[in-house]
Amino acid sequence: MARNAPTPVLEAAVEPEEEVQPDPVPVFDEVPAKKAPKPQYMVVGDHFYGQTDEGEIRIPLRFRTKIFRAIRDAGDEVDQLFALLDNLGEADTAAKFDELDVLDTMEFATVYFQAWQEKNEARLGEARRSSKK
Repeated sequence: MARNAPTPVLEAAVEPEEEVQPDPVPVFDEVPAKKAPKPQYMVVGDHFYGQTDEGEIRIPLRFRTKIFRAIRDAGDEVDQLFALLDNLGEADTAAKFDELDVLDTMEFATVYFQAWQEKNEARLGEARRSSKK
C-alpha cells in the first residue's frame, strides 16, 4: 500500500485592507450666505465651522502654545480633548459642547482634526515651495 502524500495547505491570499480616506473638509473664502445651505462642517480662512444641534460652533484652526501646554498637563486622551475644546473658540463654545451628545462631540473633534491636518499640510507645502525659489 502506498502512503498518501500530505496535501499542501493553500493559504488564502490576504490583501491588506485599504485605509479609506475621508473626503476633504470643504474650504470657502467666506462664510456662505445665510440663505445658502451650509455643509455640516467647513473651513473659512483660519476657522472651522460645525453645524450642531446647539447651533453653529466656530473654532480657530490655529491655536496658541499655551493650549498645547494645557493639553499636555491634562490626563488621558478624553481629558486632553476637553482641555482643547475648553480653550478654543468664544466664551460660550465650551458650554455648547457640554450640551452636545458625546458622539456628536467626538465626530466634531474628528473632523476638526482632519481639517487642522489638511490646513497645516497645505501651509507646509507652501513653505516648501517658497523656500525653493
